[in-house]
Amino acid sequence: MGLKLQVLLGRLLMVDQQDQQKQLLNNWLNRLLLLDMLLPLLLALLLALLLMLGIL
Repeated sequence: MGLKLQVLLGRLLMVDQQDQQKQLLNNWLNRLLLLDMLLPLLLALLLALLLMLGIL
């Protein structure tokens, strides 16, 4: 009985660790996608700011 319980707990812990790794990976992918979307916008704002400063 005790051994079965240990094996079961071990499997649950392994699954939990895999889930955490997947979640971390997903978080990084989401951040990269967000950066990919925001980068052109930031560059456009920077360019606009430089143009305004150049004109002023």
